[in-house]
Amino acid sequence: MTSVTSYITDVFETGEDAFQNCTNATLYVPNGLIETYQSTADWSRLTRIEGIPGVSLILACSDQGKVTINDFLEFANNIGETVVYDGTENTFVFTPEEGCRLDRVLINGLDVTKSVKNNRLTAQIMPNSKMMVVFSSKGEDVNGDGVVNITDVISIVNTILEQ
Repeated sequence: MTSVTSYITDVFETGEDAFQNCTNATLYVPNGLIETYQSTADWSRLTRIEGIPGVSLILACSDQGKVTINDFLEFANNIGETVVYDGTENTFVFTPEEGCRLDRVLINGLDVTKSVKNNRLTAQIMPNSKMMVVFSSKGEDVNGDGVVNITDVISIVNTILEQ
């Protein structure tokens, strides 16, 4: 075995027989957890521990909420580039500010808002992707046409039923 990839973020001891004959293998772990793996019994037998190779994601987020990526990266009211896991699913948590709601999530121009459940989206991100996250105020004029009517009521009911 030449490499091991672990996506575990809650690192635990694996047992004394783990990785006994794999000391020359490279262990790839989530970025930001290299030191945790190096200091945890059994995982530390692997002498080369590196961050999981990632892919670039351009993320734009409106100013009425924040996006947490894989439990440790946060975006709020900005546009920036980040690296997400390559070849596996990433978890995005959308946290609207008080009085606001998640309005829309687009990945490479494709509206994936309906895939968001309980303000969470799990998705595999292809290299050089773009994500746009739009939060908006919770108001009666849900569709933003300047008129409060039955269309807005239906949208609110549908949002409640989806949760």
